[in-house]
Amino acid sequence: MQLADDELDAASAAEVERALALPENAAARDRLEGVRELGELVRGHLELRADEVEDRLGAMWAEVDKQLDLVAAPVPAARPVPVRPGAWARLTAWFSAHRTHVATGLVSAGAVAALMLLVTPGGKDRVITRTVNVSPPIPPTIPVVLKREAPQVESLDTPGGTGTVFTFEDDEGGTAVILVTPNDVEGI
Repeated sequence: MQLADDELDAASAAEVERALALPENAAARDRLEGVRELGELVRGHLELRADEVEDRLGAMWAEVDKQLDLVAAPVPAARPVPVRPGAWARLTAWFSAHRTHVATGLVSAGAVAALMLLVTPGGKDRVITRTVNVSPPIPPTIPVVLKREAPQVESLDTPGGTGTVFTFEDDEGGTAVILVTPNDVEGI
């Protein structure tokens, strides 16, 4: 700890560092590095907090000075009526006070939209155009429309086992699951 906090004289510090350089003291070197990093983090945090407090205290003393000046100044005969800020000023003040909430909502909505674009399958029909060269000539393109449909299984040949077909249909077409079980499975 004294080495990490620079509390040792030069000779003692050199002696401890020589001992830490030995291969069997690898764990102690790691601990020393961790303690030094922790010390840097604590010092950095304390410096930031001191800067925040300094700003607050500066603002507080400015208010105290302002109030002292008001007490010493003569009171005017009539005070002007405070003007209510306009709609744009109120809107910008609200956004300024809530910008982290708005930003968090926008980032969350964007992440959900990106996830939905990646996960959702394209359910629209696609048209594929293919050029065909045949004799006699026919028009150069034939549009083909692919539609999402569950496959229709007319027969299922499973030598040495049994097969079952499950068809699930939804708004975008359907899915078929074919389950094949060998006959040598116990319990069948």
